[in-house]
Amino acid sequence: MIAGLYLMGLTTASSQTSPDRLILVDSTFCTIDSIPYTGEYVVHYPTGHVKANYRFLDGTRHFTSSHFHPNGRLYKIEHHDHNKPVGLWQEWDINGVLLSSATFVNGERSGHWRIRHPHTDLTLIMDFSRNDLISAYYE
Repeated sequence: MIAGLYLMGLTTASSQTSPDRLILVDSTFCTIDSIPYTGEYVVHYPTGHVKANYRFLDGTRHFTSSHFHPNGRLYKIEHHDHNKPVGLWQEWDINGVLLSSATFVNGERSGHWRIRHPHTDLTLIMDFSRNDLISAYYE
């Protein structure tokens, strides 16, 4: 059963092996023919600049995904292991200032998270242990 379309209508890299779109079928990213996708999937802005770069393994988000602002600067980096968020995730504003950092262990929130408000000098600090919020405060 097709759960919904994902990344539809966005252009991909000019590689002949990269599909035009991927669909989500029962939590698996597939080609339009419902075949679980393995490979790189690149999404572009209408200007042709890279918007995001995803990697899939047997239909799951796997490895590192990179997202970019329209000006080409890095927007965020995410890491996945068979669709589970893992490792350090980071996000930057359009000028390259780090806005947030978060850590995942085996799909669960873990450790020290920092989220900087883009319009103030306040930073929200949250500490997690096995997906449970232990503490939160502003710095």
